[in-house]
Amino acid sequence: MSNEAGGVKTAQSDSEDDRNKQMVLAKATPQLKSTAVVKYIGTELPIMFNRLQRNTDLNRPPTNWLHGNSTWDSHLRDFSLGKRDQFSSFKMAHTYPDLTGDIDVVADSEVNTIIDNIKKLLKMPYSKSSISMMVHRVGNTLLLDDFDVHQHLLRQQQDNWVWLRKFYYATVVHGMQSGEKCIVKKNKSRDQLQNRNLFSKFLYYSLANKGKEEEEQNFVQRSSREKMTKARLDLPDPLPRPETNVDNAHQRELVWTFEDIRMLIGTDLPIFGGGKRPCVSLRLRDMQKPINVLTGLDYWLDNLMCNVPELAMCYHLDGIVQSYELIKTEDIPTMDQCNFSPQVVKDIAQNILSFLKSNATKEGHTYWLFKGHGDEVVKLYDLSTLCSDVVSEPQMNPFTIPVGILLYRVARNMRESSGWKKRSATIRTLLENALRLLQPQKHSQIVTSAHFLLSDVYVPNEEDINFDGEDSDDEEYKPSKADEERKKKAENSTSDSSSTIAVQSLCDSKEDGEREREEISVHPPITGEQSDRCCEALKHIAKGLTCLDDNIQDVIDAKEAGESKQTFCNPSVAIPLHYSSLNQAEMKQSEKSDQSSMWKNRGLTQTWHLLSKTLLLKKAAMAYQGLANARMKKNEINYVAQYILRGLTCYVAMVELSDGKEDPFLLASLEVLLGDLHCYLAQLKMQKILPTSMVGSAKLDQFEATEEDELIAASVKKAIGNRTGSERHYPTAIDVDYDIPVRADLSRSLYAAAEVQLKDLPPSQSITEKLTELTKRLGLVHNEKGRYYMAILVKSDAQNNGRIDPKHADSCAKKCEDSLQTALGFWKKVNDKRNQPLILCNLGRLHKIMAEFYKAHATVDGVRGEFTPKERLHFTKSADFYQQALTFLGDRKSCSEVEVWDNIAWDLSSTLFEMASQMQEHAPLSTISQEEVEKDVVMTFERALRICEVHENSAKAVLNAYRAASIHHRLASLNHNVFRNQTNENARKYAKKSAEEHYVKCTQLFAAQDATVELLRVTLERLSLCETVLKEQTSPVRRSQTLVQSLHLAFTCIRPLSLLLEEKATDEPNEEERVAQKAKMDEATRMAFFLNGRMQTVLLELNKTSQKRKSKIEISSETAKALYIRALRDSLAMQDTGNDNRLQLMHSMLQDLKRIFTDSK
Repeated sequence: MSNEAGGVKTAQSDSEDDRNKQMVLAKATPQLKSTAVVKYIGTELPIMFNRLQRNTDLNRPPTNWLHGNSTWDSHLRDFSLGKRDQFSSFKMAHTYPDLTGDIDVVADSEVNTIIDNIKKLLKMPYSKSSISMMVHRVGNTLLLDDFDVHQHLLRQQQDNWVWLRKFYYATVVHGMQSGEKCIVKKNKSRDQLQNRNLFSKFLYYSLANKGKEEEEQNFVQRSSREKMTKARLDLPDPLPRPETNVDNAHQRELVWTFEDIRMLIGTDLPIFGGGKRPCVSLRLRDMQKPINVLTGLDYWLDNLMCNVPELAMCYHLDGIVQSYELIKTEDIPTMDQCNFSPQVVKDIAQNILSFLKSNATKEGHTYWLFKGHGDEVVKLYDLSTLCSDVVSEPQMNPFTIPVGILLYRVARNMRESSGWKKRSATIRTLLENALRLLQPQKHSQIVTSAHFLLSDVYVPNEEDINFDGEDSDDEEYKPSKADEERKKKAENSTSDSSSTIAVQSLCDSKEDGEREREEISVHPPITGEQSDRCCEALKHIAKGLTCLDDNIQDVIDAKEAGESKQTFCNPSVAIPLHYSSLNQAEMKQSEKSDQSSMWKNRGLTQTWHLLSKTLLLKKAAMAYQGLANARMKKNEINYVAQYILRGLTCYVAMVELSDGKEDPFLLASLEVLLGDLHCYLAQLKMQKILPTSMVGSAKLDQFEATEEDELIAASVKKAIGNRTGSERHYPTAIDVDYDIPVRADLSRSLYAAAEVQLKDLPPSQSITEKLTELTKRLGLVHNEKGRYYMAILVKSDAQNNGRIDPKHADSCAKKCEDSLQTALGFWKKVNDKRNQPLILCNLGRLHKIMAEFYKAHATVDGVRGEFTPKERLHFTKSADFYQQALTFLGDRKSCSEVEVWDNIAWDLSSTLFEMASQMQEHAPLSTISQEEVEKDVVMTFERALRICEVHENSAKAVLNAYRAASIHHRLASLNHNVFRNQTNENARKYAKKSAEEHYVKCTQLFAAQDATVELLRVTLERLSLCETVLKEQTSPVRRSQTLVQSLHLAFTCIRPLSLLLEEKATDEPNEEERVAQKAKMDEATRMAFFLNGRMQTVLLELNKTSQKRKSKIEISSETAKALYIRALRDSLAMQDTGNDNRLQLMHSMLQDLKRIFTDSK
């Protein structure tokens, strides 16, 4: 509900100090925003209103005055007495910890009492009255409590505030004649008491009678807050919380939003209603006394805070009722003689809040807001800083403990709320401030709990544990300019511990853009690496365990001191004699000797100590797990092993103290990490077997225990003695030289144990994800084991030059394949689309290695035997596995891992090419016919050719093009051989056609890559094919055509020879490259020599054919003769020169022959 207030021209003074204060107000005041949300209501409202008759004598008490039995009578009686505790704001903040830290102010706003802190502040510019309040800050919330200077400081019998009394006389009253000059005592005159009693009687008279049934209903409603509070306290809590006192609760507690200011206030304003006036507040006024500004402000603020739309004013003369007047709340500021501007009140509220928040910046500090009677300024003292020398102990300040407990309560409530991670920095700040205020010896339970919560902020609960140790998604903190200014102001406040503000300046109105308002303090979020956060958590865990153990020892000492006191015998009571068997006595003695029995023997199993220590040890195990994870990423193996061992030790202690209650998730996390450690150690050892290019390095650092580690270990020892996590037979040692298969089996068994632990937990999405991750790890372990056996096979084959025992090779291959197939099964189980193709490639590589092994085994004394069935078997299996990997990835265009697809396709084509080449070169003719061999070779080459499709954007485009050219070359050679040896005419024609097609294709592909030597070799083979065809031809015309075709083929060698000559002229800087270049030139020179011989044969036959006059040939006899003479001359020169000039001579001869042939056309 929103209340509106209108503006007037001026606001006049209070008659209390008989002076006028002129305030220039706006002619038109904008509407004020005011809403109230009721959090608790003790009595059903509104109370039924009984309008009094004229001439009713209020001096005579009603029959039910101050002793009625109804809930409304009780409400009015509490309202009339008006007694409140000095820590009322703390009790309200304890009741609503979810609001504390978010709202701006927590305070009383009483009616008919002195404790009306909110109204005092808002009426400050209108009144000369003194102000004395204690201010505390919790997050963004200010707690305001009235502080009675007379009661606490000026009465000498009060000893609680000795330190503040000294400060008061030394600072505030210094230079004054009396301490009471600036403080006005509470008005307890006879007239004041009579007026209050008269108002109380008026309210009782106005109370309408209600039935018993409605009263019982209201009674149930009154107790609702108590039930609600207990329900809140009974929620599951990480550590026991102190009880909250709900005595002296307000009748209503509500959140009042006044413009942009949110306040949690408690009020007892009686609200009446009935008939046409459902909601009004009652006021009693003497007709002879006018309503002044302060009274009007009281009425207006009370109605505004409680969303009451009307005020029923009852006028009396000497206690005799005269009349009633109904006034709307928004009309109160415009009443005669009490004019004030709501806009000014709004400015006062904003200015005083800005002043308090700008100067009361430190949580845990006690601030005193003070203004003497008639003073023009109000001062704010930081008592915690100013009295630090006077106060020997923080507990001498009565506010210290309540503030510390409240900070702890608010922080814990934030931690238990959803989305707490966004407020983790605020939680940390609140808890750290609480620990600075509370002494471990006197508040050990809260201190222990605070340390646990701090560790919980740094290392969250098990649902946030990630096997990979990933950090939470905290946003990077970048401090703003406002944050830096607040930080500087907080640093400067240490030297300036008091602030002042002029009372009149509180009325200043500022534009929205100029208004300076302290916003919620932006604490830097908890960031940093995982290891840093775990170390911070361990610091608090160690402090919490130390505090707890000290308290346990104090309890034990007190109990033993009580038992050691001398007890006197009662003559009337028999002395008990305790008997036990020797075995039982020995068992009991053994129990006492074991420090782990301290809990049960001392009767501490039912106290908060057991739960606290169990939770702290669990958190320690989680922190060590996080540290081990972080070190694992940096390959600091020794640290990893030590942290895992300490984590397991804490876990064992936790289980021991909780009577065997396990934490499957935490145990699984430690087991998985230990499995990762052994898997990594296996990888390190295997790298010594792999090629040098694959060898890595790991840094083995020396582990040094920190002070926190030693404190935690000492606390664990007090609980379970000398037992450690190794008692559960966990292999944590890293210096044992386990074989790689043993390491892999250890890792596998740990992963399997963790899987069992996780399966015992209730199913959830998180558990399902962890099980999936665990299954992937099991697949990884078996893959590493398979790679180990593959490496053993490669190493043995290299060391023995392929002469290892076939049984040993088959045994290694079987173990390797079993491990890889098991890994494939695990990854298929979780549909791991990334690793399945890789494991299939490993299987393909294994069978390719075995095929190479049997290839070497078939070579005797350097002579290669036939292609064996085992070679064929392993090549086929290898190709099948590579093909499965490609099929799994799908089409290349739709595959997301294009690079992986290209690599697998290359491995598949290489396997098929090698298989077909071996069958072609070493045909198994003893077991298979020539036709079947040729058919298999062609099919295998064609399958490899289909895979070698050239993709422009592929990294292996050049390799695939060269592979395709080589396949076409081999297919051409195969068909050439069939044409030469086949007797079937149709088969020979098909072979000749296929050979020519493949020769053309491979020539084009080799030419595109400038493969000079390959082009020369292909040209020689094509000339050989033409020579074979020429032998079968009898027609001069056909022979002439074939010879001219051969001549054109020879001319295609001009370009490769030119490239070879250019390359020969270039000196390679690298010795290895020079050797390779020389070998290439020697091969090219040898082929050039053969090419020269072919040319002599072709030109001789061409010259003979051209001599036949009757034949129609493409070239004249003169041209043929000239070509032959030119070739013969260069041929003789080539025979006489060395190898270095043969390439140049051949290149020149071909150029001359081509020119002669072209000119003849």
